[in-house]
Amino acid sequence: AANVTQAAIARIEQNLLVPSEQLVQQLALVTGFPVSFFHQENTVDFPLGSLLFRQHMTLKSRERDQVLQTAWVTYVLFDHMAQKLRLMPLRLPRIQDEDIKTAALMTRNALGIEPDVPVKNLVHRLEKAGVVVLSIPFEIHGHDAFSLWSDTRRAIIILSHGKPGDRQRHTAAHEIGHLVQHFI
Repeated sequence: AANVTQAAIARIEQNLLVPSEQLVQQLALVTGFPVSFFHQENTVDFPLGSLLFRQHMTLKSRERDQVLQTAWVTYVLFDHMAQKLRLMPLRLPRIQDEDIKTAALMTRNALGIEPDVPVKNLVHRLEKAGVVVLSIPFEIHGHDAFSLWSDTRRAIIILSHGKPGDRQRHTAAHEIGHLVQHFI
C-alpha cells in the first residue's frame, strides 16, 4: 500500500536503511499512525523469553528472527496503545524451587482459580491478572507460542496464529508455567 518492497521495509525495521521523510509520511498515511510514531526511539527490550528454554529448538535463526521481529512490533504497538489505558496490575506469582504441581496450585490460587475445576476463559483470566496475551499473524514452526518478561517487567505470552481454541488454552497454560518459574 505504501509502494515500497517488503525487503525495504525489513531493512528499515532492522535499522539497515534510513527511510526518506516522504516514505515516512506515506507509511503514516497508510498505517494511520502519526509521523511522530516512526521517529520515536526504540526503548522496548524484547528478549527471547521461553524460546531459550526449548529443549529441541526447531526454528532456524532466520525464522526465529522473523518471529521475534513480528512479536516485537506487535508488542511495541500494544505498548504504544497501552499508554492510553489503565492496565491491570500483575497478579502472577514468581515461584522458585517448587515442584510443578505445587507451582500450578500456587498459580491457580494467585489467579483466583479453584484447584480442581476446569478453567473457563483462561486468556481472559490471564489478561485480568495483568498478563499481556498477543497473537502474531503466522505460525511458529514447531511451536504454538512463547512467553517472556519485557524490560518493563510485563509478563507477555505470544500465541501463533491458526491453532484451535483448546490448543491455545493448553498452550497459554503451559506458557504461564514458564513465566512463573523462569522470571529472571
